Amino acid sequence: MENRNRNIWIIVAVVVILLCCLLAALAAGIAAWLGLFTLRSVDSGVLQPGFEFDQIIEHQEMSFEVGDAPALLIDNFAGNVRIRAGGDGLISADVSRRAGRSANLRNISIEPSQEGDTVRIVTRRTSAAMSNVAVNLEITVPAGTRIEVTNGAGDLTIDDVTGEIVVHTGAGNVEVRGSQGQVRLDTGAGNIDYAGEPDGDLTFNTGAGSIEISLPAGFAARVDLDTGLGSVELGGFDVDGSVSPGSARGTIGGGGDVTIEARTGAGDIDLVQR
Repeated sequence: MENRNRNIWIIVAVVVILLCCLLAALAAGIAAWLGLFTLRSVDSGVLQPGFEFDQIIEHQEMSFEVGDAPALLIDNFAGNVRIRAGGDGLISADVSRRAGRSANLRNISIEPSQEGDTVRIVTRRTSAAMSNVAVNLEITVPAGTRIEVTNGAGDLTIDDVTGEIVVHTGAGNVEVRGSQGQVRLDTGAGNIDYAGEPDGDLTFNTGAGSIEISLPAGFAARVDLDTGLGSVELGGFDVDGSVSPGSARGTIGGGGDVTIEARTGAGDIDLVQR
């Protein structure tokens, strides 16, 4: 019976590894098909040789006046998104269409809108057959802005935004620094890096990738960390609860009002004390 149980667990481990590898390969294939791995910064409308294909970039700048409760909603079909905190009262964006041929730039739609203090930017491909196209966004917002980003594929970076942050990308890395509010980060395949002093719950999910959570020394919270294939490192935090090589559940710093939940199908989870 013991040998039989051992064999069953070996089979389960092999299946998990194969599924995680398949997910990572699929996400990488989607991102490569969209041309994300070869995007480069060049002057607007200028064709330059790239590693795999030529890239033409067309920039569009826009700005929106906002009040005391700003919100930014982004729905991007593919591309990198960077958001950073700036002054009060204004959301400004540099939006760059990117394509391998100039004709394809006309088939990328940018749809900005505003309702009250809420700004929305939606990008679309008007032809599903187009590949090697994307839209990159560089956006400055008031520090307290509520952020919600949906991205088909691409990396996301958010710096010093203290409002609520919700991010979902099909494939790509997600990095949030200087956060204070509630945060939910989700990527189908990619790494998640968080550094902040949260006064709201943190939720991190990746199908395949590592998760690093940097917190002030002695930070108090409830934690629920789990990896399907990898290890959980506590970085000097003492967990009052249950701890195993692949999971940790309980409290750190005596517990508190904040709950930190992290899940990865394949990858390590690291808590880091600053």
